[in-house]
Parts: sequence; C-alpha cells; structure tokens
Amino acid sequence: MSSLLMSLESARKARHLRQTELAEMLEVTQGHYSKVVKGVVPLSASLEMRIRKWIDSQGVEFDEQDRARRMKELANSIHSQCVALMRLADIQSPDP
Repeated sequence: MSSLLMSLESARKARHLRQTELAEMLEVTQGHYSKVVKGVVPLSASLEMRIRKWIDSQGVEFDEQDRARRMKELANSIHSQCVALMRLADIQSPDP
C-alpha cells in the first residue's frame, strides 16, 4: 500500500469514518474504494487528486519520511503525466 493510501486509511480511521462515508466524499463506490486500498485495482490520477485534496483538507500531519515519500510520489506522478501529455501532443522527449 502506498504512503498516500496508508495516510488516507489512517485519517479515515482517526475520524471514525466508514469506508462507505469516505468513498461517497471521494465520489466512488465503497467497493471501488476497498479495491483501491487493497491494491486490487490501480489508483487513477483523478481519484488520487481527490484523495490528496481530502487529506489536505483534513490537516493530516506527516513526518519527514512521509513528506519525502509524498514528494517523490508527486514528482513521479508529474513526470508520468508530462510524458503522457507529450505523447498526446506528439512531442519528442529531449535526450537526457
């Protein structure tokens, strides 16, 4: 489970929310929420954004290790999205 999903589950449990309640806030079914948390289905970019927004709105505190992990995950996500955008725009990636 990614640190993002661990943070999500930790925050959900700390607020005594059922999966159904949080799933509704995140605009997914409880079944889909459960599958994402268990790693059965991949976390979509749009759901990831909604999760990050919800976590940020809850004032969840992260220690330095979690913060570093989140930054790395975000950088990887941005990179993947930029690559996908470049493919859609038919732009060649510059050589490293």
